This record gives sequence, C-alpha cells and structure tokens, in this order.
Amino acid sequence: MHGLGRLDEAIAALQASAAIVSDLRANLSSDESKIAFLDTRQEVFHSLASALVDAGRVDEALEAAEAVRARALADLMSDRSLRSRPKDRHALDTLRCVKSLGDAAITV
Repeated sequence: MHGLGRLDEAIAALQASAAIVSDLRANLSSDESKIAFLDTRQEVFHSLASALVDAGRVDEALEAAEAVRARALADLMSDRSLRSRPKDRHALDTLRCVKSLGDAAITV
C-alpha cells in the first residue's frame, strides 16, 4: 500500500500489525522468548517508522522506532533483581515505568 500511494492505509495497517505483535509478545512467558519474538518481527516497526516519516509524522516515527527498543531493554531487566545500591533499584523501577508507558503507546 505504501508504494502504491496509499500512505494513510499503510500506516493504519502497520499500526494494527504492531499492536498484534505487541499483544502476542505479551503472552510469552520468558524474557528470552519475548526478545527473540520481537527480533524476528522488527520489520513491522521499521516499516511503520518509515511510513510515518514519509507522512511527515516524524515524532510518531521516532516513538514507534524507540518504543520497541525500550520494551526489549525493559524485558531484559524486568525479572532481574539488582543486588547493589538502592539507586540501582530506582533505575530499574524507572525502566519498568518506561516499559509500561511504551506498552500503552505502541497500542495506538
């Protein structure tokens, strides 16, 4: 659709695809599975970001591109407890907060 000049339709389809990928990822149990699942579906998010840039929606494009990376990082850290300083635990809590905001943003 994107190559056929139907940019708005392409963006809507890619947003729906990204939401499906995110929903399916949420049902996986292990962090490793979640990361591997997203790794094999990066093209959806890259295509969405590209289409948004083409539509002049640069802020949304950046959000789409970075949300998936932030989610992967948060997944890596979510089940690991930090045994060091309290400020490190605070950083983990902040990443978890960012992850929850990213989960909400990607399901547009």
